[in-house]
Amino acid sequence: MNEWQRILAIRIKKVSRAAVVYLNMEGMKLLLAQPDTSTSKGRRDLAILSIMYDCVGRIQQIADLVPARINFGKPTLLRISRKGNKTRLIPISEQGTLLLKAYMKDYGLLNAEANEYPLFSNGRSDKLTRMGITAIVKKHAESARKIDPAQIPFHISPHSIRHSKAMALQQNGVNLITIRDIMGHESVTTTESTPE
Repeated sequence: MNEWQRILAIRIKKVSRAAVVYLNMEGMKLLLAQPDTSTSKGRRDLAILSIMYDCVGRIQQIADLVPARINFGKPTLLRISRKGNKTRLIPISEQGTLLLKAYMKDYGLLNAEANEYPLFSNGRSDKLTRMGITAIVKKHAESARKIDPAQIPFHISPHSIRHSKAMALQQNGVNLITIRDIMGHESVTTTESTPE
């Protein structure tokens, strides 16, 4: 018992948390303006960035998406997998829906036989990996930074887009409980640790 008390008396090391990187609305608009939509690859990249922001998905959730997880109703709903085989339904904006439908039409993903194909694929028609999606985000962030460095912080990652949406919701007066549910957090404490 004495040994346990000594162990419990050890102070927890305080570590400083790195600042969370996110984009404000102007920065997000600038990032979304970067893909060249005259090409099918550019339309794919725009669909990825748009869906990442709209559904506040984690990078692996985006990589794992298949057309069968999209319900083009009013509104369009995206079924995202969570830990423990749970799912959550995320509404997609009208603009996001239009981009997604156009992209899916381009790639033949609106056909029933494509229901289980990867929603986002590379040039070999393989599912985009986390590294592939990260490379797309970084490529367009670098492009946007050349136009307006003040709007695009360094070290942008797919997770930054998730935080950008959380901040936009918070700045528009959405309460933390709702943001927690949209983000798919188990606890509001996790939501509170998003950027101030």
